Amino acid sequence: MRTIATLLRWRRSILGLAVVLALLALFTLLAVSTVHEAALRTKQKRTLVAMRSLGAAVDDYGLDHGRYPRIPPPPAAVDIGLRAGPWSRSEPRPVGDLRSVLEPGYIKILPTTDGWGSAIYYDSDGKHYAVIAPAKGGTFESWTWPRSGPGTSWREDFLFSDGSFVKW
Repeated sequence: MRTIATLLRWRRSILGLAVVLALLALFTLLAVSTVHEAALRTKQKRTLVAMRSLGAAVDDYGLDHGRYPRIPPPPAAVDIGLRAGPWSRSEPRPVGDLRSVLEPGYIKILPTTDGWGSAIYYDSDGKHYAVIAPAKGGTFESWTWPRSGPGTSWREDFLFSDGSFVKW
């Protein structure tokens, strides 16, 4: 009899331990998910701040020169079909190409990458400009102008044009 009582007590202890471990695993999963989401939000905010800073520098340049800076396309530009706006006639160029124009007079340090480490792009026809950043993953989604407003996924591009966010 003593052996059966001992087995029942052990079985209850093992069952209690399994329940505690299952709850612990669930809480850990929820915490990791929350931390991951917070990290993605931080990267998104970093991207939006970089784009807003670039836009302010380009706006200041435009006020001083009467036009926005242009980056000529390279001789062998590859057309990926992305246009920053209805006025755009060429592919956006990496923002780093604006360094000689904007640094240090209009912006102290030109941000060239987004929160995920991908290049930020710029396009202008002199009258309008756009700062474009690909979303998580560094590749552009296919979209057409004027798709605007907040995105619903981390895989959606960011577009800052003529002083305001068009797509974020």
